[in-house]
Amino acid sequence: MLSAAAYHAGKFLKESELLPEVPFCVWCRFGGLRKRELVLQRNPDVWLLTCPRCRAVSASRVATQATLDAYYASYYEATDRHHVTCGNPGRHARHICRYAKTDSSAAHISILDFGGGDGSISHAVGLELAKKSEASIEITVVDYDSRLVAPELSRIEMSREGSLDKVPVDQTFDIVLASAILEHLTDPANVARRLLDSVAPRGYFYARTPYMVPILRVLSRVGLPLDFTFPAHFHDLGEDFWNNALSTLGLDSQEWVLVRSRPSIVETSLADDATRTILAYIMKAPWWVLRSLYGFPGGWEIFLHRE
Repeated sequence: MLSAAAYHAGKFLKESELLPEVPFCVWCRFGGLRKRELVLQRNPDVWLLTCPRCRAVSASRVATQATLDAYYASYYEATDRHHVTCGNPGRHARHICRYAKTDSSAAHISILDFGGGDGSISHAVGLELAKKSEASIEITVVDYDSRLVAPELSRIEMSREGSLDKVPVDQTFDIVLASAILEHLTDPANVARRLLDSVAPRGYFYARTPYMVPILRVLSRVGLPLDFTFPAHFHDLGEDFWNNALSTLGLDSQEWVLVRSRPSIVETSLADDATRTILAYIMKAPWWVLRSLYGFPGGWEIFLHRE
C-alpha cells in the first residue's frame, strides 16, 4: 500500500484501542447524516465521513489516548535530520515569513509552535525574522517529542512544553504555527480555538493540513489503495473547509482576516528529494488554473491575521 505521508504509516486498531463513535462533526457539531467517503479499516469499522455543513472530512472513530501515546512515542524515528514533519524547514520558514509579517521595529517577537517536533521550523522562522529585526525572539514549542533544536543565535530563546495546557491561557504570541498537526487531534475545534485565542493583536496564525480524500477516492477505484496513515491522521481538511473556517470556528470577521488559502507549500526542494518535489509540483500545478474545480493538490494551508 502506498503511504500518504513520508514520516509515518497507518496501523490497524483493535476495538480496545478505539473510542466510541461520536455522532456529530467534531468541527462544527453538525449532528445530521455525514457522507461515507472511504473505509479506513474493517472489523472494527472506521470510515472517513464528510460533514455537509463545514466540509471537514473526519474519521468516524478515533484512538484512545493510551494508543496515541504509544504511537507517537516513535513518531519521528523515520526522519533523518530534523524531528519535524517537513523535509526542508528553512524553505518552509521563508514561505511562512512571506505572509506572516511582523513589525521590524519590535523589541520582542514571540512564536508558539504547536506540534512542532523539535522546533526546527519555528527556529528557522526565528532566523528569518532575525535577518530583518534586532528583536529578541522567544519560541515555545508544544509537542510529544522531548528533543529541542539548539538556537543558532543568542537572541533566540527556545523552550518546550509537553502539552498546550502548560501554556498560560492569557499568554499571546505574534505568530502561532499549527503545521501538519490539526489532522492528528481528537478534539480539533477546541484546540484550534485555543490556538487562535493565543494570537496577539496584529498577529498571525498558520495552519497546514492534508487534503487527500479526492486522491484516495480515485486511487481506490483503480486498485491502488493509499494509506491514510490512520491513526496518525483523523481529519482531511481542504479548500472547502478552510475557506469557511472563520464561520466554522466562530471567529469574528471584523477581527480576523483570511490572508491566504492555497495549496500547501511543496515541502522539499530538488536538492532534498528531486522525485518527490517534482511529483508534488505536478499535483499542485493544475489548481492555479482550475482553482476550486481541481481537487487534487494533496495538502492545504491558511494564514489568518488578527486585526
